[in-house]
Amino acid sequence: MKIRECDSRVTQCLGFYQNKQVVESFKEDVAIRRISSKLLFEREREKGKYQCFLEKGHENCVSWAGWKAKHPEEAGRLSETRPGRAVYSLLNREIIHNGIKQKITGTIKSLDPPCTGKPSGNPKYPFTCDNCHKQEHYLVDLFNKRSEGKLKNTAASRMGKRGFRHDYAKKTEVKATIHSLSLENKNVSRAVSALKKRERSVQGWEEMLHESCKHGYQEKLIVDLLTLFKQDIDVTRPVQIAILTNLVGKLKGTVNHHYIPLIKTIGKMHKIRLGECNYKLTKVCLFCSS
Repeated sequence: MKIRECDSRVTQCLGFYQNKQVVESFKEDVAIRRISSKLLFEREREKGKYQCFLEKGHENCVSWAGWKAKHPEEAGRLSETRPGRAVYSLLNREIIHNGIKQKITGTIKSLDPPCTGKPSGNPKYPFTCDNCHKQEHYLVDLFNKRSEGKLKNTAASRMGKRGFRHDYAKKTEVKATIHSLSLENKNVSRAVSALKKRERSVQGWEEMLHESCKHGYQEKLIVDLLTLFKQDIDVTRPVQIAILTNLVGKLKGTVNHHYIPLIKTIGKMHKIRLGECNYKLTKVCLFCSS
């Protein structure tokens, strides 16, 4: 609904709206002109918080620099909660000033110092209180700095850049970055899953296990066997049985064959776990012998 008001009927402060380009540039900001961590620390101390400087060993905590050095994690959390000095507010209003009709779609209200709620009556800004009008200088200055330091790439690319503070990011930038990181994590997870599912050939497994047995690498042999049995198992033609059968054959032809009983035992246990009726092992009689 559109509200039309003449000059004399505006009884509430409309905020800073005069420079539409500047105002709309802060539309997606989480907080506008955040106060410094030092100032927030001093304000909270006046309310009775952060009085540890009275304790032994915390003498330097009387200042922000000393307290930050002594309590880095708490200082980080405090910095993340810094409030803004102003806030963007949607507005749908038409006014008439000096005979010119003007439509306002958005405005910036002052939070620190707070908006008085009443127009100043100043001919230059009759519908804005003094506190909201004082924000203009800082907002224009910040707008110019942002414009001069704008990256050539998209705005979302500012996130993660060296020297860019995340608390200056816009809402859309944060959402876009989180979405991008989520997609990257999913792609990495898929790649890792695909890598894990990538199976070695039967010959490759045989050679790797045989090398571990031949050189007495017991730890590596155990890890390789665990990896082998964690792979997908074909109940009709289990590749694990074929690999162990061929491995036992290779070990019998070498001097170092004391791993044969171990391999046979593993093969028997694997066969029992699968169940003889689930696959064709009638031709494999290696693990039936003692």
